[in-house]
Amino acid sequence: MIYKGISATGVAVALLASSAFGQAPSRPVTGGGAGYRLRGENFVLARYLASGSASVYGGRRFGDATIVAGLVVNVKTDTRTPILGAGTRIRFSRGADVGLIAAAANTNKGMEARLYALPRFVKRPFSVGATATYIEPIGGRSVRQLSLNPLTVGVRVRAPLQLGVSVVNEWTAGKRARFRAGPIAQVRTRVGAVSWEGLMVAGSRRVDSRISFSASR
Repeated sequence: MIYKGISATGVAVALLASSAFGQAPSRPVTGGGAGYRLRGENFVLARYLASGSASVYGGRRFGDATIVAGLVVNVKTDTRTPILGAGTRIRFSRGADVGLIAAAANTNKGMEARLYALPRFVKRPFSVGATATYIEPIGGRSVRQLSLNPLTVGVRVRAPLQLGVSVVNEWTAGKRARFRAGPIAQVRTRVGAVSWEGLMVAGSRRVDSRISFSASR
């Protein structure tokens, strides 16, 4: 069953990624007279962590909504987790918005419900962004989890280079929190942004490098 899910999700990610940038940018729609706007988003996000994990996500806009498909792979154990969900991005003011995504994940320990919150604040030359994830087990041996992966604070030193700090903190039921932090460097190109993070555990000299590519419109 899990391999069928992986295959379907892999196809979905490829389709979303290939078609995401073939559409015109979405036009924000004011929500109910309130001081915010909803919009869908086309995006691609790929990450590789040197300690042994890789992930790819694709999102395609449908009006004010975004359909999201992803695949997370543990390279060492070849464990694969397909993810499928939907959400939107809420814009509060220029440079301040938050993405919200509700998704289901099929892990090797059972099904999970996931809620992603992606706040972002930009006031040049400074920027702050985060990805917070809450995981609720639906069945099997999966456990409740909460993560901030990552929280980044950066400053544009000179276009197209941005430097800053990246923080990762992960909480799993029954276990101690796992905290890592380190520098981040990002270079923006015409097709997207390439980032490097050097994450270090407190009291350790080992650096766990993570390379990311992201593009959205």
